Amino acid sequence: MIIIEKPTHGTYDWLKIRHRDEHGLCTLGGSEAPALMDSSAFMSQADLWYRKSTEPTISEPSAAMQVGNDLEPALVDVQSRTLGIEMITPDIMYRSGRWTVTLDAVNKDSTSAHEQPSIIGEIKTTRKYSISSLSDVPPEYLWQIYAQQYVTGAEAFLKVLDRDLRIT
Repeated sequence: MIIIEKPTHGTYDWLKIRHRDEHGLCTLGGSEAPALMDSSAFMSQADLWYRKSTEPTISEPSAAMQVGNDLEPALVDVQSRTLGIEMITPDIMYRSGRWTVTLDAVNKDSTSAHEQPSIIGEIKTTRKYSISSLSDVPPEYLWQIYAQQYVTGAEAFLKVLDRDLRIT
């Protein structure tokens, strides 16, 4: 696993790191894993291919993305309390092979030393899903977490604010 300093989330520099590695080879981000596995409600495999075969472009966040960006810090705090350990949003990215992931939360100990995290947290806000148990978690969430676990080797926890305003 390689640790990469993270440019400001959503900037062109951040997109370039998620787009190509230092050798110019295509890399995939964890959020692209569902499209690769044909399990994304937001991007088809053809869309993913097009995105990766063209230069990255910055786009304005959708209203749903902005809600996620705004609420994510509070949900990281909820995850910290739930797990009983301090979780923080890292200022680094992680790469293994052709995968580059930006994580929502990691155990605090790992970022201060730029080490491999032992615990990662994925945070979701959704108006689409009602999630009251693990069986309700959509495959697109799971594929993203699997990619993150592949890169980090860490134990993963999911925290969701669902359409019923339930935090699970």
